[in-house]
Amino acid sequence: MNDSDQKVGVETQILISYLDKQFDYGKWYLASIIAADLGSLYVISATEIELARRLLDGCGILLILSLAAAICAGGIGWISFSAGSLAQGQRVRSLLEGQQFAPARWLVRASMIALIIGSLAALASLGLFLAATWRALAIL
Repeated sequence: MNDSDQKVGVETQILISYLDKQFDYGKWYLASIIAADLGSLYVISATEIELARRLLDGCGILLILSLAAAICAGGIGWISFSAGSLAQGQRVRSLLEGQQFAPARWLVRASMIALIIGSLAALASLGLFLAATWRALAIL
């Protein structure tokens, strides 16, 4: 096995690891936020009617927006994940062909934009959930 083959093997393992970790983290994060939002909405709906109405008026929209932001973060994360996977696939292909690797500009830009927007959407989701919690506590 020559040096180039070893490098391709290492890069392929990095790609596999990247895909696996990204997928696992995305599942965990989305499941956590969505479960918290939906669980909160369920608990509100299961309370006494007048209290449920006050809670929904006070924080229902924040929980729904938090849920929407989490779903958007997941979609944007998928875009980032896809762009990173394409770039890593190009890197492995370049190594196999013995060429210098330079990722396509659009892949780099797509990854960076998706990373920033996805992170902001995830933070927005968390912020909206915390704001809803704060409002619910004030109502209770």
